[in-house]
Amino acid sequence: MRSPGDGDTTLVLKRRIEVDADSAFGLELGAKLPAARRGLGSGKSDVGFNAIYSRDLAERWHADVNLLAARLGGVEPGLGRWQRGLAAALSHGLDERWSLVGELSGTERRGSAHTAQALAAASYAPRPSLVLDFGVSKGLEPGSGGWSLFSGLTLVWTRLF
Repeated sequence: MRSPGDGDTTLVLKRRIEVDADSAFGLELGAKLPAARRGLGSGKSDVGFNAIYSRDLAERWHADVNLLAARLGGVEPGLGRWQRGLAAALSHGLDERWSLVGELSGTERRGSAHTAQALAAASYAPRPSLVLDFGVSKGLEPGSGGWSLFSGLTLVWTRLF
């Protein structure tokens, strides 16, 4: 089934904790605002927490592993409110502004089919405080959905601490 339109909006606070010159941990706290038109979103707010381990592997090659937990605001009867996920990504910087990424991810939730997807994306940073990204994903399990196109924007306003 095809459902065109704009999706929900998610706001995320991020904190990077450097381990050494080549690796770091990251923590993210996010909130989804139900901005999608009817039929595209749940109509409810979600909150989530993501723990990340990042490592530079070689010149312009980078890997990330994410463990996440989200409390879903809109759940159907018999389904769990908490969703857990895991993602692993490998990225390659083409130059100072462009990079490519590939990612495998999946989720699980009580009473619901597991999901798995593959993602390919590109990002462009016209300046260090602004990153634009876009890509495509494909569900790998029956409960994962089909093809999806996406785009995003990361804006660094200021360093909090």
